[in-house]
Amino acid sequence: FRDRNGNAVVLANNSKVKTNINEAEISGYEFGVTGEINDKFNTWFSYTNFKKADDKSANRRLDSSPDYRLTFGIGYKYNKTTASLLVSHQSKTREIVTPGEVYKKLDAFTTADFYIREQIRRDFAIYLKVANIGNDKHIIMQQYAPSRSRPGVYYYEDGRVVTAGMELKWD
Repeated sequence: FRDRNGNAVVLANNSKVKTNINEAEISGYEFGVTGEINDKFNTWFSYTNFKKADDKSANRRLDSSPDYRLTFGIGYKYNKTTASLLVSHQSKTREIVTPGEVYKKLDAFTTADFYIREQIRRDFAIYLKVANIGNDKHIIMQQYAPSRSRPGVYYYEDGRVVTAGMELKWD
């Protein structure tokens, strides 16, 4: 974010100060394929290479950016039931240093998520999602989100998260 004069916004949070990056450059390539195995199963694969992920104002690579990310998924659909299994692999990240806090570098890691949904009626469905089936707690997934209770720029994955719900539509 920038103020009216075009300067990077600085946010103070207790003793921590966060400053937006003045200029970043991210480039690379992404490759993906999808396919149908039969009338009930489909699959997909993608590879993303972050060839360049640089903080141009500091003249260095963005610490939280991996070199690459792989994803593989398989989906199932039969009548009113759909399910999917997604496996993601991410290369190592570098140590992340923020004012007042240091996050250690991470080795490469792999996670898996499972999702199942049943369409009960045209306007009603139920679902279950299990994220991070392996319960890995040492990985960093993304930048800080305001809804998270952990203060800081980055947050650590909570481990396995199970979500159940329903969808109700009306006209």
